[in-house]
Amino acid sequence: MGMIVIPPDPLPLTPLTRRLIAEAATLPLRDAASALWWQRSTFIREGEAAAPQDLSNRADAIVYGQMLAEGLAQDRAAAPGSGAVLRLRRAHPRAGDTELRDAILAAVKFDDDCNRFFANDGTDYEQQVQHAVARASRLSPGYLETTLRDARYQLAKNMR
Repeated sequence: MGMIVIPPDPLPLTPLTRRLIAEAATLPLRDAASALWWQRSTFIREGEAAAPQDLSNRADAIVYGQMLAEGLAQDRAAAPGSGAVLRLRRAHPRAGDTELRDAILAAVKFDDDCNRFFANDGTDYEQQVQHAVARASRLSPGYLETTLRDARYQLAKNMR
């Protein structure tokens, strides 16, 4: 495999994105990747902070929601070379490009596994969330307990 070159992050930081990256910097690389991955919609919205959206009109709010969904889909499809890697580089500047990319790929896989193992079968919702994250963490061991807690929160929020 050839050398991976990740370009510098072109987006300016806002106070919120600066705080999220600073929090991720306190975590091990893979945990930081997951934390930043789960906040990607925040980073996409904050990237538009220079052009605030007026969402008082229902049609405009629908279009904005579609744009946000497209941005999230693009970020997922391009995960190894996306803004997620650029943000992780800000949190862990000493990590190499391959390490950053691998950490993001691991975060995406862990997130996908959590969603895949969620059995929306009418049993106790909290137990479904617990089971899905436990099963995903067996396939991706080594995450901090705080990351697993955040995974349960994200899964519960996304599956409601």
